[in-house]
Amino acid sequence: MKLLIHDLPEAAFSNFAPEYEGWEIIAAQGDIRPCVGCFGCWVKTPGRCVVKDGYEDSPVKLHQAEEIVFLSRLRYGCLSGAAKNVIDRCIGYVLPFFEIAHGEMHHQRRYEEEKPVSFRFYGPSTPAERAQAEEYAAAVCRNMRSRVKAVTFENFDFAPDEPAALEPAASARTVLLNCSSRGKKANSAMFLEKLAADLKTPFETLELAQHLRAPEQLIPKLLGAEQIVLGAGLYVDGPPSQLLRLLEALEAAGGMAGKRIYAVTNMGLYESRQLRNLFNTLRLWCKRTGAVYSGGLAIGAGEMYDRIGSIPFETGPGRHIALGAKRLAAAIDADAATEDIYAEPFAFPRIAYVTAANLGWPRGGKQNGLSKEELYYRYD
Repeated sequence: MKLLIHDLPEAAFSNFAPEYEGWEIIAAQGDIRPCVGCFGCWVKTPGRCVVKDGYEDSPVKLHQAEEIVFLSRLRYGCLSGAAKNVIDRCIGYVLPFFEIAHGEMHHQRRYEEEKPVSFRFYGPSTPAERAQAEEYAAAVCRNMRSRVKAVTFENFDFAPDEPAALEPAASARTVLLNCSSRGKKANSAMFLEKLAADLKTPFETLELAQHLRAPEQLIPKLLGAEQIVLGAGLYVDGPPSQLLRLLEALEAAGGMAGKRIYAVTNMGLYESRQLRNLFNTLRLWCKRTGAVYSGGLAIGAGEMYDRIGSIPFETGPGRHIALGAKRLAAAIDADAATEDIYAEPFAFPRIAYVTAANLGWPRGGKQNGLSKEELYYRYD
């Protein structure tokens, strides 16, 4: 079978339904829940999502499909928040174990296959957004161990819902927004705390996890701030779907012009440069909204730092993070921009990280009653 993943409203999709007659369809609607970052699709129900909302078999459908098409509104060089939500929930399609491919760290294949994937973007777009969309599509397929069949751009669109008028709420000059669905338990929260320790400017911290169903509830607070620092992990080579949904809501609401946007980002893969697509999406969103992208800190191998918490950042593998946080904090305090900062582990080589991570995953499976062989489970 062939698989279509789309974000169109039901009425709009009726115009395209004849093209996809006989296809398996995943329609990203409001009932889909975001990935919660629990790793259950790796160590509890390998290859399937543990969140039971009707989308838990999406990774299996990726495997069963002979071809995959994403039909999505182009959002800042990325999929829309709704379409991105589906692919975020499909990380179980690959294994938790790591290997080096294309000269960088990636997840191992769960299946010995290389799916052709097409990205059919629609809506208004700039040349920069289209160029970034092609980079994003290539990165997704490298990590999902698939291949890009086509990336196309079409001018059709549909009328969005009229956004509610929102007024700014009282806020600190600087808002640190933890965008992880795991809330205060996330690595994003830990790295934002590291940045906060170096800040001199008044700030407050907000949690997107408390507003996953209605991210627009955060907008008044964000409108009241002069600077916003987004703390986020990399999800399938871009911002997590809940952050994309918030960015979409902020664009619709307006009022972002002139606000400085900073980012503190992290991921489990070693090379911090793989976070560049996330930074580029934020840059393009800033151009759309009139906000001022002012730099970010990209942290590779982020999963290791909560496991070595007793070692100070300044003297251990986190030394580059400590230096980068000080540099970013200085820019925030000065209301200035800085170049993006890429931080990989200090004196901790990639091969050591890959080895340690690959030894750790079987322990996680064992805690849930799974053998190492069962972690490799493949659906027919």
